[in-house]
Amino acid sequence: MLDREQIILDILKDGEKRWKELVRLLVSSGKMSRATLSLNLQKLEKEGKIRRVMDQSKKPPLVLYMLSGFESMLERKVKEAVDELRGEFFFLREPTVKEVASRVGELPEKVREILYNLAPKIGWKEQEKDEAEKEAENAINLAGWLKWLKKGEQNSELAKMAEDSLQTASGHIIEMAKRILENFPQIVPEAEPSSSGPHHFVEGGLEWKDETLKAWRRVFKSEPPVPRRVGFWVIPRS
Repeated sequence: MLDREQIILDILKDGEKRWKELVRLLVSSGKMSRATLSLNLQKLEKEGKIRRVMDQSKKPPLVLYMLSGFESMLERKVKEAVDELRGEFFFLREPTVKEVASRVGELPEKVREILYNLAPKIGWKEQEKDEAEKEAENAINLAGWLKWLKKGEQNSELAKMAEDSLQTASGHIIEMAKRILENFPQIVPEAEPSSSGPHHFVEGGLEWKDETLKAWRRVFKSEPPVPRRVGFWVIPRS
């Protein structure tokens, strides 16, 4: 590696730099010409040692250079905002672009680009409301079955329901359910076996608690799409 390439890398160790900053530090100081700086930046970027980020919210767009493994301050703020909002939403859905932008105090169009770039690393995705609600419903119910399995209780009826739920769940839903159970056990439904009385029979299943219903309304601003009792059927006895 030529000395001028190392000079550029050493400067970027301190953090992201604008093109104008690099010109001031390297060209105005006489260390290299503007053309040499451009050629070396292109070479380092092509080799994957540095990366270039365009801030499209600025007019004209702002160009930033940083080491490949380095996260910009805004990228770190966006990641922190996503983590915070996920927790506030009980891990039932992903925060929207507007919600993240509001949290970090930036324009949505600027945050959208960063979120999509970070998506493979942090697992974020933009969801339609119906999709988010369906995934949340499945994850809540699966968390209930995981909770019951963790107790180690013996009941063939509930064991079959739990096994069926696990076998049909995607990896994404399983991860959601685990996060819900670990961080917010108070909203996880309870599994109850079948019961009978003189005038009724109640089939076993999951019961959504008051805390479950409150969490749903808080996150989705709507009524839960399922009855209070999931899997329960009350059959009157004649």
